[in-house]
Amino acid sequence: MCYAGLVSMLPAQVTLSIMNTNAFAPTTRAHTSETFQFHVPAPMAVAFPLFGAHCERQWAPDWEPEFIWPSQPTDRSGMVFTVAHGARQAIWVNTDFDPVAGHVRYISVLPEVMTTVITLQLREHEAGTHVEVRYERTSLNAAADERVRELAREDAQAGPEWASQIAKHLADRPVR
Repeated sequence: MCYAGLVSMLPAQVTLSIMNTNAFAPTTRAHTSETFQFHVPAPMAVAFPLFGAHCERQWAPDWEPEFIWPSQPTDRSGMVFTVAHGARQAIWVNTDFDPVAGHVRYISVLPEVMTTVITLQLREHEAGTHVEVRYERTSLNAAADERVRELAREDAQAGPEWASQIAKHLADRPVR
């Protein structure tokens, strides 16, 4: 029996109470999706490892993941680590680390605040590597909605900063 059929069988005062409740109303949290692209002046074999949580420490200032699994930092699919966000710890899982396909994906949860899915696609391009990064963020509560939107604005502008940091890192060491 459908919802309308059940409601028609209830006394009027119960029906009125059900019809006026927001208990069945969907909650809409902030959800964003931003993509940026940039070029890495190195072949895929050099560029790809830089997007693993362990190797990213070489070029990303203040990036300090604490590895849970594997216990020895190793960039691979399935790695689990945490990253401090003030007094909180975000939990990160790498769901895909495929150098052949040039595909990397992370899922991050900052409990009670937001979830983030980061997807990277790399491909050989003009004496280097083309990188596309997509951030998808979802607020977990109303208090975090504006923070998710603010981070999305930052995500949309992150390409030049990532490109600059990686280029500086590569310039400081010989590419093999």
